[in-house]
Amino acid sequence: MLFSLKMEKKTLTDYLKSHKLIDVQDEVLEISKPGEGNMNFVSRVTTMKTTLIIKQANGFVQKYPEIPAPKERILVEGTFYKTVENYPSISKFLPNILLMDNDHYVLGLEDLGKNKDFTSLYRRGQALDKDNLWLLLNFLNQLHNKITIQAIQNFPDNLKLRKLNHEHLFVYPFLKENGFSLDTVLPGLQNVALKYKTDSTLFKKLAALGEIYLRRGNTLLHGDYYPGSWLQTDSGIKIIDPEFCFIGPREFEMGIFMAHIILSQSPHRLLEFLVSNYDSDQPMDWVLARKFMGVEILRRIIGLAQLPLELSLDEREDICSEAFSYIMI
Repeated sequence: MLFSLKMEKKTLTDYLKSHKLIDVQDEVLEISKPGEGNMNFVSRVTTMKTTLIIKQANGFVQKYPEIPAPKERILVEGTFYKTVENYPSISKFLPNILLMDNDHYVLGLEDLGKNKDFTSLYRRGQALDKDNLWLLLNFLNQLHNKITIQAIQNFPDNLKLRKLNHEHLFVYPFLKENGFSLDTVLPGLQNVALKYKTDSTLFKKLAALGEIYLRRGNTLLHGDYYPGSWLQTDSGIKIIDPEFCFIGPREFEMGIFMAHIILSQSPHRLLEFLVSNYDSDQPMDWVLARKFMGVEILRRIIGLAQLPLELSLDEREDICSEAFSYIMI
Protein backbone atom coordinates (compact mmCIF):
# COMPACT_ATOMS: atom_id res chain seq x y z
CA MET A 1 0.00 0.00 0.00
CA LEU A 2 1.40 3.42 -0.96
CA PHE A 3 0.85 5.31 2.26
CA SER A 4 0.24 9.06 2.57
CA LEU A 5 -0.91 10.92 5.64
CA LYS A 6 -3.39 12.71 3.37
CA MET A 7 -5.36 9.46 3.08
CA GLU A 8 -9.03 9.25 3.91
CA LYS A 9 -10.01 7.70 7.26
CA LYS A 10 -10.88 4.27 5.87
CA THR A 11 -7.55 3.83 4.10
CA LEU A 12 -5.65 5.08 7.14
CA THR A 13 -7.58 2.64 9.31
CA ASP A 14 -6.49 -0.22 7.03
CA TYR A 15 -2.87 0.98 7.15
CA LEU A 16 -2.83 1.13 10.96
CA LYS A 17 -4.38 -2.31 11.21
CA SER A 18 -1.86 -3.76 8.77
CA HIS A 19 0.93 -2.55 11.07
CA LYS A 20 -0.92 -3.72 14.20
CA LEU A 21 -1.11 -0.21 15.65
CA ILE A 22 -4.83 -0.69 16.21
CA ASP A 23 -6.87 -3.89 16.52
CA VAL A 24 -9.31 -5.23 13.97
CA GLN A 25 -12.37 -3.81 15.76
CA ASP A 26 -10.94 -0.27 15.90
CA GLU A 27 -11.23 2.48 13.30
CA VAL A 28 -10.06 6.04 12.73
CA LEU A 29 -12.53 8.68 13.85
CA GLU A 30 -10.55 11.88 13.36
CA ILE A 31 -7.31 13.14 11.82
CA SER A 32 -6.11 16.47 13.20
CA LYS A 33 -3.04 18.67 13.33
CA PRO A 34 -1.18 18.41 16.67
CA GLY A 35 0.93 21.52 16.17
CA GLU A 36 3.07 23.53 13.79
CA GLY A 37 5.51 21.01 12.33
CA ASN A 38 8.52 22.48 10.53
CA MET A 39 10.09 19.45 8.85
CA ASN A 40 7.45 16.73 8.49
CA PHE A 41 3.78 16.13 7.82
CA VAL A 42 2.39 15.31 11.27
CA SER A 43 -1.10 14.15 12.27
CA ARG A 44 -2.83 13.23 15.49
CA VAL A 45 -4.96 10.18 14.74
CA THR A 46 -7.94 9.56 17.01
CA THR A 47 -9.53 6.12 16.86
CA MET A 48 -12.37 4.53 18.79
CA LYS A 49 -9.89 3.27 21.40
CA THR A 50 -6.75 5.39 21.33
CA THR A 51 -4.83 8.32 19.90
CA LEU A 52 -1.38 8.33 18.33
CA ILE A 53 0.93 10.60 16.39
CA ILE A 54 1.87 9.71 12.82
CA LYS A 55 4.74 11.53 11.10
CA GLN A 56 5.77 11.23 7.47
CA ALA A 57 8.80 12.75 5.77
CA ASN A 58 8.44 14.08 2.25
CA GLY A 59 11.30 15.12 0.00
CA PHE A 60 11.07 18.72 1.18
CA VAL A 61 10.76 20.81 4.33
CA GLN A 62 7.10 20.88 5.32
CA LYS A 63 7.15 24.56 6.35
CA TYR A 64 9.19 25.59 3.29
CA PRO A 65 8.21 23.23 0.43
CA GLU A 66 10.66 24.95 -1.91
CA ILE A 67 13.57 23.57 0.17
CA PRO A 68 14.48 19.94 -0.66
CA ALA A 69 15.18 17.66 2.31
CA PRO A 70 16.08 13.96 2.58
CA LYS A 71 13.23 11.61 3.44
CA GLU A 72 15.67 9.42 5.39
CA ARG A 73 15.62 11.95 8.24
CA ILE A 74 12.52 10.30 9.68
CA LEU A 75 14.30 6.93 9.84
CA VAL A 76 17.24 8.52 11.64
CA GLU A 77 14.78 9.98 14.13
CA GLY A 78 13.28 6.52 14.58
CA THR A 79 16.75 5.09 15.17
CA PHE A 80 17.28 7.70 17.88
CA TYR A 81 14.13 6.58 19.70
CA LYS A 82 15.08 2.92 19.37
CA THR A 83 18.64 3.60 20.57
CA VAL A 84 17.57 5.28 23.80
CA GLU A 85 14.54 3.14 24.70
CA ASN A 86 16.70 0.83 26.85
CA TYR A 87 17.93 3.77 28.94
CA PRO A 88 15.02 4.71 31.29
CA SER A 89 16.70 7.90 32.50
CA ILE A 90 16.61 9.13 28.88
CA SER A 91 13.53 7.47 27.42
CA LYS A 92 11.30 8.83 30.21
CA PHE A 93 11.63 12.24 28.53
CA LEU A 94 10.54 10.95 25.10
CA PRO A 95 7.41 9.57 23.47
CA ASN A 96 7.41 5.82 22.91
CA ILE A 97 8.02 4.73 19.34
CA LEU A 98 5.24 2.51 17.99
CA LEU A 99 6.18 2.14 14.32
CA MET A 100 9.05 2.80 11.94
CA ASP A 101 7.98 2.16 8.36
CA ASN A 102 11.15 2.30 6.23
CA ASP A 103 9.24 1.87 2.97
CA HIS A 104 7.01 4.92 3.40
CA TYR A 105 9.18 7.09 5.69
CA VAL A 106 6.64 7.00 8.51
CA LEU A 107 6.92 7.01 12.29
CA GLY A 108 4.17 6.16 14.73
CA LEU A 109 4.62 7.70 18.16
CA GLU A 110 2.87 7.80 21.49
CA ASP A 111 0.52 10.78 21.72
CA LEU A 112 1.71 12.92 24.63
CA GLY A 113 -1.55 14.88 24.65
CA LYS A 114 -2.63 18.34 23.56
CA ASN A 115 0.29 20.18 25.13
CA LYS A 116 2.14 23.36 24.31
CA ASP A 117 5.80 23.68 23.50
CA PHE A 118 8.06 26.27 25.12
CA THR A 119 8.10 28.81 22.26
CA SER A 120 6.08 31.11 24.51
CA LEU A 121 9.45 31.80 26.18
CA TYR A 122 10.19 34.21 23.35
CA ARG A 123 7.45 36.51 24.64
CA ARG A 124 8.38 39.27 27.05
CA GLY A 125 8.22 38.29 30.68
CA GLN A 126 8.26 34.53 30.00
CA ALA A 127 11.77 33.62 31.13
CA LEU A 128 12.68 29.98 31.77
CA ASP A 129 12.58 29.12 35.48
CA LYS A 130 15.42 27.23 37.11
CA ASP A 131 13.38 24.08 37.85
CA ASN A 132 12.53 23.58 34.19
CA LEU A 133 16.07 24.52 33.20
CA TRP A 134 17.38 21.76 35.47
CA LEU A 135 15.06 19.18 33.90
CA LEU A 136 16.09 20.23 30.39
CA LEU A 137 19.75 20.06 31.37
CA ASN A 138 19.26 16.70 33.08
CA PHE A 139 18.01 15.21 29.81
CA LEU A 140 21.24 16.27 28.10
CA ASN A 141 23.35 15.06 31.02
CA GLN A 142 21.76 11.64 30.62
CA LEU A 143 21.81 11.57 26.82
CA HIS A 144 25.44 12.69 26.52
CA ASN A 145 26.86 10.40 29.19
CA LYS A 146 24.80 7.22 29.49
CA ILE A 147 25.19 5.97 25.93
CA THR A 148 28.62 4.55 25.17
CA ILE A 149 30.44 5.07 21.89
CA GLN A 150 30.20 1.30 21.31
CA ALA A 151 26.39 1.51 21.47
CA ILE A 152 26.27 4.12 18.71
CA GLN A 153 29.12 3.01 16.45
CA ASN A 154 26.62 2.08 13.71
CA PHE A 155 24.30 5.04 14.21
CA PRO A 156 23.48 6.72 10.87
CA ASP A 157 25.47 9.87 10.11
CA ASN A 158 22.36 11.87 9.05
CA LEU A 159 24.75 13.73 6.77
CA LYS A 160 22.21 14.78 4.13
CA LEU A 161 20.08 16.58 6.69
CA ARG A 162 23.12 17.99 8.46
CA LYS A 163 24.34 19.46 5.18
CA LEU A 164 20.99 21.21 4.81
CA ASN A 165 21.22 22.44 8.40
CA HIS A 166 24.83 23.48 7.80
CA GLU A 167 23.67 25.68 4.93
CA HIS A 168 21.17 27.48 7.16
CA LEU A 169 23.52 27.76 10.13
CA PHE A 170 26.82 28.77 8.59
CA VAL A 171 26.17 29.98 5.03
CA TYR A 172 22.72 31.25 4.01
CA PRO A 173 22.23 33.88 6.77
CA PHE A 174 25.56 35.45 5.86
CA LEU A 175 25.03 35.76 2.11
CA LYS A 176 24.67 39.41 1.13
CA GLU A 177 22.03 38.49 -1.45
CA ASN A 178 20.04 35.40 -0.48
CA GLY A 179 16.58 36.40 -1.66
CA PHE A 180 15.22 36.92 1.85
CA SER A 181 14.60 40.52 2.86
CA LEU A 182 14.93 40.84 6.63
CA ASP A 183 12.97 44.07 6.47
CA THR A 184 9.87 41.90 6.02
CA VAL A 185 10.59 40.58 9.52
CA LEU A 186 11.33 43.98 11.04
CA PRO A 187 12.09 47.21 9.14
CA GLY A 188 15.78 48.05 9.46
CA LEU A 189 16.91 44.49 10.20
CA GLN A 190 18.47 44.07 6.75
CA ASN A 191 20.81 46.96 7.51
CA VAL A 192 21.70 45.48 10.92
CA ALA A 193 22.59 42.21 9.21
CA LEU A 194 24.84 43.87 6.64
CA LYS A 195 27.75 43.93 9.09
CA TYR A 196 27.65 40.14 9.33
CA LYS A 197 27.21 39.63 5.60
CA THR A 198 30.40 41.50 4.66
CA ASP A 199 32.97 40.43 7.28
CA SER A 200 35.59 38.15 5.71
CA THR A 201 37.14 37.26 9.09
CA LEU A 202 33.73 36.11 10.32
CA PHE A 203 33.35 33.96 7.20
CA LYS A 204 36.58 32.13 8.05
CA LYS A 205 35.39 31.51 11.62
CA LEU A 206 32.06 30.21 10.32
CA ALA A 207 33.77 27.89 7.85
CA ALA A 208 35.89 26.37 10.63
CA LEU A 209 32.87 25.88 12.90
CA GLY A 210 30.91 24.38 10.03
CA GLU A 211 33.63 21.80 9.47
CA ILE A 212 33.46 20.79 13.14
CA TYR A 213 29.67 20.44 12.88
CA LEU A 214 29.92 18.15 9.85
CA ARG A 215 32.52 15.85 11.42
CA ARG A 216 31.47 12.68 13.17
CA GLY A 217 32.07 13.03 16.89
CA ASN A 218 31.60 10.67 19.82
CA THR A 219 28.35 11.76 21.49
CA LEU A 220 24.72 11.15 20.54
CA LEU A 221 23.08 14.57 20.21
CA HIS A 222 19.44 15.59 19.89
CA GLY A 223 20.65 18.06 17.27
CA ASP A 224 17.93 20.73 17.55
CA TYR A 225 17.59 21.40 21.26
CA TYR A 226 15.45 24.53 21.44
CA PRO A 227 12.03 25.51 22.90
CA GLY A 228 10.10 24.13 19.91
CA SER A 229 11.41 20.66 20.81
CA TRP A 230 10.34 20.87 24.47
CA LEU A 231 6.80 20.07 25.60
CA GLN A 232 5.18 20.80 28.97
CA THR A 233 2.91 17.84 29.74
CA ASP A 234 0.93 16.61 32.74
CA SER A 235 3.77 14.15 33.41
CA GLY A 236 6.52 16.76 33.12
CA ILE A 237 8.78 18.00 30.36
CA LYS A 238 9.03 15.84 27.25
CA ILE A 239 11.48 16.14 24.37
CA ILE A 240 10.35 15.67 20.76
CA ASP A 241 11.59 15.92 17.16
CA PRO A 242 15.17 14.58 17.29
CA GLU A 243 15.30 14.38 13.48
CA PHE A 244 18.53 16.43 13.38
CA CYS A 245 20.23 13.96 15.73
CA PHE A 246 23.76 12.81 14.98
CA ILE A 247 26.98 11.64 16.57
CA GLY A 248 28.83 14.89 17.12
CA PRO A 249 30.46 17.35 19.53
CA ARG A 250 28.53 18.01 22.72
CA GLU A 251 29.71 21.63 22.47
CA PHE A 252 27.32 22.05 19.55
CA GLU A 253 24.33 20.83 21.57
CA MET A 254 25.14 23.05 24.53
CA GLY A 255 25.75 26.01 22.24
CA ILE A 256 22.28 25.67 20.72
CA PHE A 257 20.74 25.28 24.19
CA MET A 258 22.53 28.38 25.53
CA ALA A 259 21.60 30.44 22.47
CA HIS A 260 17.92 30.04 23.23
CA ILE A 261 18.45 31.09 26.83
CA ILE A 262 19.68 34.39 25.39
CA LEU A 263 17.02 34.61 22.67
CA SER A 264 14.24 34.00 25.20
CA GLN A 265 15.54 36.95 27.26
CA SER A 266 16.16 34.70 30.26
CA PRO A 267 18.71 36.00 32.78
CA HIS A 268 22.34 35.48 31.76
CA ARG A 269 22.97 33.83 35.13
CA LEU A 270 21.16 30.79 33.76
CA LEU A 271 24.10 30.31 31.40
CA GLU A 272 26.36 30.10 34.44
CA PHE A 273 23.97 27.51 35.90
CA LEU A 274 24.28 25.41 32.73
CA VAL A 275 28.06 25.58 32.77
CA SER A 276 28.22 24.68 36.46
CA ASN A 277 25.73 21.82 36.30
CA TYR A 278 26.45 20.23 32.95
CA ASP A 279 27.81 16.77 33.72
CA SER A 280 30.39 15.72 31.14
CA ASP A 281 32.50 12.57 31.31
CA GLN A 282 34.76 14.10 28.65
CA PRO A 283 36.66 17.41 28.46
CA MET A 284 34.26 20.22 27.59
CA ASP A 285 35.36 23.21 25.51
CA TRP A 286 33.07 26.00 26.66
CA VAL A 287 34.74 28.52 24.34
CA LEU A 288 33.70 26.34 21.39
CA ALA A 289 30.21 25.94 22.86
CA ARG A 290 29.84 29.73 23.04
CA LYS A 291 30.99 30.04 19.43
CA PHE A 292 28.19 27.69 18.37
CA MET A 293 25.88 29.72 20.61
CA GLY A 294 26.83 32.84 18.71
CA VAL A 295 26.16 31.21 15.35
CA GLU A 296 22.72 30.00 16.45
CA ILE A 297 21.77 33.45 17.75
CA LEU A 298 22.81 35.14 14.53
CA ARG A 299 21.07 32.64 12.25
CA ARG A 300 17.85 32.94 14.26
CA ILE A 301 17.87 36.72 13.88
CA ILE A 302 19.23 37.19 10.35
CA GLY A 303 18.50 33.79 8.77
CA LEU A 304 15.43 32.07 7.39
CA ALA A 305 14.57 30.10 10.57
CA GLN A 306 12.88 32.99 12.33
CA LEU A 307 11.42 32.78 15.83
CA PRO A 308 8.43 34.66 17.33
CA LEU A 309 10.79 37.09 19.07
CA GLU A 310 9.37 40.13 20.82
CA LEU A 311 12.56 42.14 20.44
CA SER A 312 12.99 45.66 19.15
CA LEU A 313 15.45 46.45 16.39
CA ASP A 314 17.90 47.87 18.92
CA GLU A 315 17.62 44.75 21.08
CA ARG A 316 18.25 42.48 18.10
CA GLU A 317 21.25 44.57 17.15
CA ASP A 318 22.67 44.29 20.68
CA ILE A 319 22.15 40.51 20.82
CA CYS A 320 23.76 40.09 17.39
CA SER A 321 26.75 42.10 18.55
CA GLU A 322 27.10 39.89 21.63
CA ALA A 323 26.82 36.76 19.50
CA PHE A 324 29.43 38.08 17.07
CA SER A 325 31.87 38.66 19.92
CA TYR A 326 31.62 35.03 21.04
CA ILE A 327 32.29 33.71 17.52
CA MET A 328 35.31 35.98 17.05
CA ILE A 329 37.14 34.92 20.22
